[in-house]
Amino acid sequence: MKKFIPLIIFILILAGCTFKPYESADIKNDLELATSGKNILNIINTNPGNMGNIQDIDPSTGDVEGVIYIYFNDYLLNSTVNPTYFVLTENGPTASLANITVIYEPEFKRVKITAIFANNATYTLRIKNGVKSTSNSFLDGNGNEKDDGSPYDDVIYQFRTGTGTDFVDYENPVILGIFPNTGNVNVNAHFFVEFDELVESSKVVNSTKLYKINDDGSRIEINIELVDYSYIWWWGIWEAEFQVKNGDPLPERKLCEIEVVCSTITDSAGNKALPYFDDIYTASIKNYKTRFLTQGSGGDDDTPPRVNWVNIGYGSPILTIHFNDNMDITKLTSNNIKVFATVNGSYTYIPGALSISPDTTQVEYSLINLDWNNTSAVYLYVSKEVTDNSDKKWRLDTNANGIGGEVYDPTRQTMWDDHTDSDDYYKIVW
Repeated sequence: MKKFIPLIIFILILAGCTFKPYESADIKNDLELATSGKNILNIINTNPGNMGNIQDIDPSTGDVEGVIYIYFNDYLLNSTVNPTYFVLTENGPTASLANITVIYEPEFKRVKITAIFANNATYTLRIKNGVKSTSNSFLDGNGNEKDDGSPYDDVIYQFRTGTGTDFVDYENPVILGIFPNTGNVNVNAHFFVEFDELVESSKVVNSTKLYKINDDGSRIEINIELVDYSYIWWWGIWEAEFQVKNGDPLPERKLCEIEVVCSTITDSAGNKALPYFDDIYTASIKNYKTRFLTQGSGGDDDTPPRVNWVNIGYGSPILTIHFNDNMDITKLTSNNIKVFATVNGSYTYIPGALSISPDTTQVEYSLINLDWNNTSAVYLYVSKEVTDNSDKKWRLDTNANGIGGEVYDPTRQTMWDDHTDSDDYYKIVW
């Protein structure tokens, strides 16, 4: 019987041990992921959910004795689990808070917040970026995988008790687009800035500018005025409408630019506007710019050229490029027009002579240096720097927004269209 005593003692010792997550098998992996930046600290759940109802654990009192749980994807530094970084506040005059406690429960990777809440009210919980994981990983509240600090990486939740409904607006308004943003724009056109929610109209006016772009790239401001600011119900958006001061016309066949300083526009709650192409709240909010090209009159050329189509067939000794306009022959060079091919699995430049038609609308590219038997794909590149033969020398317009000569730019994006691509023509043609 004595031989079982050590085993019983060992079992009793095990049974008396308290679970410690930092001794668990997965903490090494968690730490390595967090240290490598692959395990950025995030909140994975809350109970109750956002804008959910805080349950009363003691209905015998007139107040709500409630509990909020916040679950994380990693273990937290105990020193950062305190009311400094978990800030619970009342939303309105009917709310009240007492006996707030913030407790870390590492066994569940969660923070437990208790308080006495007034009934039929709403509350805000701001979890600040200062909260850290055990490996010093930051809280990524805005989801851009960068440590932007507080308040940009803070996480905000709201909760209610009873029938409370007076939630606070913490959402940044978004500028959905600025128009016009293409070519062929009438000289009497109006200009529009569109929002996903109501913002202060006076700030929209002060933050919106119109410029004429000179040939050397410099800008001259054109005075504008607000003519309407209204809700477009069938789109569900707010729209500010501008015109040139006193209804004057725009200059003909000119590139113009509208610029909106987003950071100076706010809604009634003070939330700053964000551009559609970068709607993540950070310390540096980008301005929203868009360009358009005005029409001419009297038959003047006001349209940039495009590649209409390309002729090529297997084994063909030439590739033919068809433009929709007469081109400037000085720009139709081997520096601006190139052919590449995948030959024997390798991406290869295929040099070739150029032959230009008398009306300069077609270019033939010699393919005598192409090994068709071992070719699996052919690519054509035409630089955005090729121009038509008009007095304006309009550059190539491949992204089809009617402006031409543009580089790739992720800011040329609205809720309704996307002209971010470069005007370089680069496509698989066979």
